[in-house]
Amino acid sequence: MQFESFQPVPDTDIIQVGVRAYDPAEMELIEQSAIRRIAVAQLSDLRNALHELAGACVYVHVDVDVLDISEGSANGWACSGGLRVGQLYDALDLIARTVPIAGGAVTCYDPAVDLDGRIGASIPQIVELLAS
Repeated sequence: MQFESFQPVPDTDIIQVGVRAYDPAEMELIEQSAIRRIAVAQLSDLRNALHELAGACVYVHVDVDVLDISEGSANGWACSGGLRVGQLYDALDLIARTVPIAGGAVTCYDPAVDLDGRIGASIPQIVELLAS
């Protein structure tokens, strides 16, 4: 089956927020691309980055392990230095108020690792913000 109408998203139209752990091969590809990376300490740059997007709408992909382990453990790859839940909510709200969200996903959640359920409890609000 061919999907001739589908086009890859130009890397100039991709923004990664809060990513802090790359494997070496992944980092090499990221550094060769025009993907914009916004670290947790640079969240204030998100507004300008959204205004610079060429597209009329966005797809938002949320790996919940973007959340710092102080917020809970989303999966076995979760690590320190991530977003707080409130920061993620604020970023999603900003995205929704700035550009139309055409689609979204919430991924990388392993309930067996989320022993106290805090990450799981945050997911309904994440989905609501994506759908707003």
